[in-house]
Amino acid sequence: MNVPNAITRCFMSPGCPVFQIPVPIVRPPYSENVIKHQTKIRVRYAETDKMGYVHHSYYALYLEEARMELLLTLGIDCVRLESEGIILPVAEMKTRYSVPLRFGDTITVETEIVPPWKNSLKFRYRIYNQDHKLVSRSSTTLVFAEKESGKLVIPPQEYIERIITYN
Repeated sequence: MNVPNAITRCFMSPGCPVFQIPVPIVRPPYSENVIKHQTKIRVRYAETDKMGYVHHSYYALYLEEARMELLLTLGIDCVRLESEGIILPVAEMKTRYSVPLRFGDTITVETEIVPPWKNSLKFRYRIYNQDHKLVSRSSTTLVFAEKESGKLVIPPQEYIERIITYN
């Protein structure tokens, strides 16, 4: 694929259909305001390990739940997006842990979409426990891709406008 003004990005692991493909750079206008949302989640017993701490793999689920709530707040329904042939796979995820979580803790996940964005959405997260102690900091990058081929696509204008105009 020969795309003018394109860069090669490695979003997925080798062998994935979107590995090192040219990605057209889209620079839509965006709001300087960072969009933020809070999600409350109660830690379930099944999410803890033998040591009594929440296993690190469950943090990804907490982030996903918070991210989906934020997108729904913006009027972006990922089920509808998929029915239109577009998916939002996670291309990158980073987490730094500070304080462990245990069964019964009530957490608050603060989520924000970070501008600027092009063919992707970058989210930042902070998880706090019920004592308002910072538990972890995370970030994820999701890319817009065709459901069938996995090729990266430019976000639909409707979704760009929802993010730009959200107050």
